[in-house]
Amino acid sequence: MIINIIAVDDEINILNDMKRILGRIPGTQVEGGFTSSLEALKFVNKKPIDVAVLDIDMPELNGIELAGMLRNIYPELQIIFATGYDRYALAAHHLDALGYLLKPYTFQEVEKAVNRARFLIEGMRGRPDTGVEVRCFGTFDVMIEAGLCF
Repeated sequence: MIINIIAVDDEINILNDMKRILGRIPGTQVEGGFTSSLEALKFVNKKPIDVAVLDIDMPELNGIELAGMLRNIYPELQIIFATGYDRYALAAHHLDALGYLLKPYTFQEVEKAVNRARFLIEGMRGRPDTGVEVRCFGTFDVMIEAGLCF
């Protein structure tokens, strides 16, 4: 399953680094990188996303405000904050943020947060249909595609 991700950070070098890291994680599609919270907000009104990686301390809308607005659009959106400040951790917790990465973060930290997001997203969407169904109520049946029972 491919998960669609955006990254938002007002510092272009950090944004480019995050996009590069996200692009190296298998099963991800970086749909956009934005230095403006308002531009990111406009984008997600046109293109569905699964994960948003957000800086917090930004002009216009800070990452906490942006996360709340994004959640209004996509209630099941997974949010990962990547910030240089630990003082926003409680606010991030109240938004049910999946991750809170402190800069400088490593590839492994970002990958771990994205893979946690993937796990939750797959759980919400369900696994792809494999044509196999197992029933354990009453009797134990295994159904394979055409309804064959073993």
